[in-house]
Amino acid sequence: MQTKASSISKSLLISLEWVTKQDRMLLLDSGVGTTHLYDTEAKKNLCEININDDMFRILSLMCRPNGTSFVCSAAAFQFSLDPEPITINCTAFNHNGNMLVTGAADGVIWLFGMQVCSR
Repeated sequence: MQTKASSISKSLLISLEWVTKQDRMLLLDSGVGTTHLYDTEAKKNLCEININDDMFRILSLMCRPNGTSFVCSAAAFQFSLDPEPITINCTAFNHNGNMLVTGAADGVIWLFGMQVCSR
């Protein structure tokens, strides 16, 4: 394995994901509910996306295989004892992005259809 480049973030990194079909773009989670689109060649953030004011910690990021969208799972810093919501710890798309599978903290695996209706 050979190091091609390196960069230092000014904040904590929890998860990252390559943007599909973009060799230079990364999705980065800063640990405070903000996802960054990062250009690895220019070494700068191109944009920031605030996920949700109540969900501060992004646990996983996954870019759809066609590169048009991404999903993330997030959690609050304090976990509730209520049965809902259950934290999603991991996510993965199938080969063509039509299905999304998630793994939850309670051991349940969820499968979602990702078809979009068009008019």
